[in-house]
Amino acid sequence: MSSELKTNKISPATGTAFTLGDSGDTFTIPSGAQVGVGVSPAWDFHVETSVDSNYVAEFENTSTTSPQVLQLRFGGSAPDDNTSKFLNCGDTAATRLIIYSDGDVVNADNSYGGISDASLKQGITDSGSQWDDIKNLKIRKFSFKADANAEQKIGVVAQEVESVCPHLVYEDDGIKGVKYSILYMKAVKALQEAMERIESLEATVKEAHPK
Repeated sequence: MSSELKTNKISPATGTAFTLGDSGDTFTIPSGAQVGVGVSPAWDFHVETSVDSNYVAEFENTSTTSPQVLQLRFGGSAPDDNTSKFLNCGDTAATRLIIYSDGDVVNADNSYGGISDASLKQGITDSGSQWDDIKNLKIRKFSFKADANAEQKIGVVAQEVESVCPHLVYEDDGIKGVKYSILYMKAVKALQEAMERIESLEATVKEAHPK
């Protein structure tokens, strides 16, 4: 069964339930309509509620075969800039996180982390030398074809990285990418090795030329 909701404002009172679709039925919201849940909508889809220690919404895909959850995209243009946004997160004081249309990610603390607790890890050992890997990587300057007028960027090329460190390269829909977060840790290890060599040379020089 298919039916159409003949209204431009759908704003159920707080505490009431509003369901679009049941047992395969389809409901069509007219183009230009605004939907408000718990609020008179200021946007095409606007949800406002007050819940303690819980999320406002959840998107769940229960498929066990290559599931995906959410896609955000511009369907009528390719802005590729720092004006249009895929995502904007903020609170009553300030904007905290932005994902721009060109893929740039900005957060207020300039902090990017990963889960690293010892209780979640096993087989912890010291890393081997990363000296040769880092030395053999080519650091390039380039611009993207889709953004040819932007300032040149500095980085690596996936196919070139693959010849040195295959495990740093992944592929999605035929396009290769680089796991930069792992590359950074390899660079830290190589820096530690360089520091050890410098300290060793300093000690040798000091021994050869005591004051």
